[in-house]
Amino acid sequence: TECRLKERNLSILETERCDEYISAVSMLKELVCPTSPPPGASSEELGEYLSSLQEWMRTTSAKNATLSEKKAACEDATQELARQREQCNQAQSIYESRFCEYRQFLTSTCSKYDTCRASASEVLDNVTELAESSSATLKIQYTSVKLVVCFVDVLQASDEEQGAQLQHCNQLNVSTSSLDITRREAPKATDCNTSLVSMYPCGSQWLEDHYTSKEWFSLAPAASCTACNIISGGSSSGGGGSSGNA
Repeated sequence: TECRLKERNLSILETERCDEYISAVSMLKELVCPTSPPPGASSEELGEYLSSLQEWMRTTSAKNATLSEKKAACEDATQELARQREQCNQAQSIYESRFCEYRQFLTSTCSKYDTCRASASEVLDNVTELAESSSATLKIQYTSVKLVVCFVDVLQASDEEQGAQLQHCNQLNVSTSSLDITRREAPKATDCNTSLVSMYPCGSQWLEDHYTSKEWFSLAPAASCTACNIISGGSSSGGGGSSGNA
């Protein structure tokens, strides 16, 4: 929008500069060279003619200088407008192409979301079941190791302490809470929203929303629109359409 606004302002400036040049050309054409005096004219008539001719030459010379300035101003304004228009056209093309790329990415991703989520949920369930099974085995092994260590301590205890140590081992309650597995459910499915890309280049609604309804359009019209390549299975509702000048 900022680029096209600048283009519009330059278009207005070009019109002003070139209208001034055309007006100056018209005014110069209106300057009529004094009519030569007839043969045998009096010295007074010749003096008046000479004065008129000198005035005409001074006026013409001044207007020619002004005309050159106005012509240069018109040409400069035209060139500046052309450069700005090219810049805006390139920016428009990049914007439309990037939007189409984003639309294709989002549409493709959303079309695969359910399948991807189902596959990931299945992997989560399988990994959780494996972890729970491994946890049960590890708890048995961990408990066994603790008991073995405890009974080794019985063998290493003095005769007086062995009875009490053995009773301790028989009543030992090994905590395996650190090996517990917390089952995590898959997060709820989210809504993959593609409404933001339901309108895309170069459909009639897109052209109206982005170009033809803008204040700058009459003086800075958009270039030919770059249409999206519709992906397989993608909806074209409200979007695409044929490309053309906006």
